[in-house]
Amino acid sequence: MKRFSIFLAAALLTCSITTMAAKPTPTPKQTPTPTATVTAEPTKSPLPTAAPEKIVKSEFQRDTYTIYGSMVLDNDSAKTNRHILNFDIPADKLVVLSFLTHEQEDTTYSTLNSAYSVLDLDLVETTTGSVCAVWAGGYSQPSRMRYFKTTAAQNGRFSVSVGVQKQDAERSVDPFRWDYVVSVKILDAATFEPLDAQGTVSGDRNFFLSSGPEAISDSALYTYDTRQYLCRAPINGNANVYWSHMNATGRDLYFGVLLQNKESEPLEITVHSDNHQTVRSADDAYGQMYLDIFAKKNDLTAGWAGGAGKRETPLVLQPGESAWLTNYAISPALTGETTGIISLSVNGGEYTGRNLICTTYAYAAAEYTDYIPANTADWELEAQPNGTSMRGSGNGAILNLTGSAKQLPFETVLTGENMINDGEKIDLTRLENNQYFASDNKTNLHRIACDEEENLPALTAEEQLYYDTYNCNFGTIYKIDTKMLQASYHLQDGKKVVGRIKFSARTTPAIAEQRAVGTNAAGINMVVWRTKDGQLDFTNASTISLSRNKGIDPEADNEHFYPQQNLQNAILSRGEEGVYWEFDQNVPFYDDADYSYYFVASGMSNLPFELSFTYEDIDYDPQPMAVYIDDKSVSFPDVRPQLIGDYTMVPLRGVFENLGASLDYNDGVVSVFLPDRIMTISIGDTHLMSYDTANKQIAEHWINTPPILRDDRTLVPLRAFSELMGLRVVWAHNVQQIFMYHDE
Repeated sequence: MKRFSIFLAAALLTCSITTMAAKPTPTPKQTPTPTATVTAEPTKSPLPTAAPEKIVKSEFQRDTYTIYGSMVLDNDSAKTNRHILNFDIPADKLVVLSFLTHEQEDTTYSTLNSAYSVLDLDLVETTTGSVCAVWAGGYSQPSRMRYFKTTAAQNGRFSVSVGVQKQDAERSVDPFRWDYVVSVKILDAATFEPLDAQGTVSGDRNFFLSSGPEAISDSALYTYDTRQYLCRAPINGNANVYWSHMNATGRDLYFGVLLQNKESEPLEITVHSDNHQTVRSADDAYGQMYLDIFAKKNDLTAGWAGGAGKRETPLVLQPGESAWLTNYAISPALTGETTGIISLSVNGGEYTGRNLICTTYAYAAAEYTDYIPANTADWELEAQPNGTSMRGSGNGAILNLTGSAKQLPFETVLTGENMINDGEKIDLTRLENNQYFASDNKTNLHRIACDEEENLPALTAEEQLYYDTYNCNFGTIYKIDTKMLQASYHLQDGKKVVGRIKFSARTTPAIAEQRAVGTNAAGINMVVWRTKDGQLDFTNASTISLSRNKGIDPEADNEHFYPQQNLQNAILSRGEEGVYWEFDQNVPFYDDADYSYYFVASGMSNLPFELSFTYEDIDYDPQPMAVYIDDKSVSFPDVRPQLIGDYTMVPLRGVFENLGASLDYNDGVVSVFLPDRIMTISIGDTHLMSYDTANKQIAEHWINTPPILRDDRTLVPLRAFSELMGLRVVWAHNVQQIFMYHDE
């Protein structure tokens, strides 16, 4: 299969520079004009009406640009370069600016003299000189990154402003030249709406997160003398209670989730699932653990965790009563990682109050299991009140893509620590001594006291900026319906849609920072599942990290140019550029069913991550009635598939041996042997028998047309046999091609 390249030609885009100094300085020695690399693309061709031809992806421009800049500093107190981009950026785009660290020969880029610090990295309108409204800010050193959003009021021509300032105004600094590389990454903006744990709207505290302290030490444990908890916050409606911690004590400890009813009336809690896992071996770790928790061990019929641990009898809490939702021992094996999710409804999802209090505890011994529920008190202390980990409850167990439909290709960036897209921020608040607290930006983290209604106090503009740029939806579920994505091309046009998640130095501060110091431990655990008409259809998971994934798409264009070196290639290594994972190699735009994708990024919180749905080419077999299994062409040495009446008939051996089946033909009876079943049918008969070898059960099926013999080959109705084997069949009638896919 030939990969569809979205890049056609490379050209250089010149950026002019305006330098603004805080004090007069001698004219610096002339340096080469920095430029940014850009690739232009032609507009989209009309759909073919006859034989398929390659259709070029339509974008306003290539989505990645690189600026190479220089700044001469001669004891300046502050200085700014402005790089004018001579292309327009449309409205409703995310623009990510970041410093890239890269060494080329004897020049080190983005390593600034320690006497200076970066003052600003801004996207500025060239006509008005106003800075594009900051959508979020990630300040990860030595690679600083900021996120912007273009709007109907702010779009078109922009410049990139790079400014520095001296850290000690009284210190004298010898003249030096700073060479830097700035990435300009342009993606699609998205809008999300918060949903509860069952994909509807109920309550405003339907997502509870406990992840601090991330590593539980002896000092964080509950004992008779030290009565403290990990996280305490109210929950209501249909809620997901999620936790992720590590046992750093070196011995077994106990973890529990406790509910306390502070209402004057009883509350009924229905537990849809209680699913947790503790790492005890390398096989349990990371991506596999999250796949088990969120998907494989649950019956995900609408995108929420349900099934495993479901309780038939509701838990009824009387006023003032406390009870465990779950509690268990955590082994210190490996990382001591434990993660879990409980999905529940309070009074059938109708309860919207703030007096059902959820608390997570880590305690030293089993003897406290009965003691804690009977001795909860408001004066219990939070184990790590000023820590940097995220915790509390808020609205958004599921974040659902909403707004107008997105035209493919669609590429955006999602996050768990820095708000980027509209509606993505979940304001988490927590309780301590009956006082609500929230947290501001992670790099400036401290508690912000809220009132009894959990409202923030009046904040200064600077405080509001810090608060607004800190997101707390680590472990929440993102939901994207395929009806929100519009595909212009389909299988009959020679295109399929591929879903990818990319972890890139251009959008993720953690990667850029780790690449700068020569390490590669950054990563995320990703879980993806898909529903078809509300029923679980597909699951996948991966741990995506620089150490596990050795590079991005090997055919991707990652070459960037240093104009000072006369277009000599200076290639950012694929490890520095980022890594990607294809979670679905054929997104279902080929039938009328309602499909939804669900994404959870968890475990390793070095976010954001890029999410894309883009086109890829399919190379057609020139023969008519060609058959593809998972996009690989099936060879037919003699008899080919045929259209007989209204049915597509295919050679049994040619197709089904490619699916791993063994065949037997005996006196007019055809037998198909699969690992989990045996199917038999007679030539000329529509009565098919299927034997389930695992459950030892026989089933009868009637098909619309019988198998026939043609030139000593048995031809069977393709769709009937394929669907009995659990395969999905797509008929691209425009080009007379047949596509068959496994569900997983």
